[in-house]
Amino acid sequence: MKLKGVFKEALVCTDRRVLILKSGFMTGHVFGTNVFQSPYRNITSAQVNTHLFTGYFEISAGGVQNVATSYWASGKNSPQKRDNCISLNRRLFKTFQRAANFITARGA
Repeated sequence: MKLKGVFKEALVCTDRRVLILKSGFMTGHVFGTNVFQSPYRNITSAQVNTHLFTGYFEISAGGVQNVATSYWASGKNSPQKRDNCISLNRRLFKTFQRAANFITARGA
């Protein structure tokens, strides 16, 4: 499974692990890319946090620090900058919720 977020973000689910790939100015990776990866067995939750028109997808795993996140935040608290999050808009909510259910089922 491969899903694209609002900015240059992607969620990739392989047979063994989950990857979140980020590149581009909005994610803080102008001249490179960032790859967050975790095996399914280490993932404690995958969730979609929604608001009226915006939201974010977040993976929680052992060793990943959870902090308060907001789509409109700037700096380290925005989902665009956090390694384990993907920015969403309203049309992506259902697709990423199905992905969260898939990831959670694989980790059980």
